[in-house]
Amino acid sequence: MGSLLALGVGLTMFWMAMTNTEHPPAAGTALAIVAHGFEWELVLFVAGAVLFMVAVHRLLRRHLLDLF
Repeated sequence: MGSLLALGVGLTMFWMAMTNTEHPPAAGTALAIVAHGFEWELVLFVAGAVLFMVAVHRLLRRHLLDLF
């Protein structure tokens, strides 16, 4: 189980580094999904949360500041 956790987090971090989209909570999400086990409810929850954040970003785009 420990090796699967490490592999899940490691692959997530590698993919974020390759695409230049590093975000530490995403590695934590990968760890949680691997530790909890695959369930469709969990996948739907994570996908729903991502879609919610995208919708909020699009609605508030004019008011957000780019700090990069």
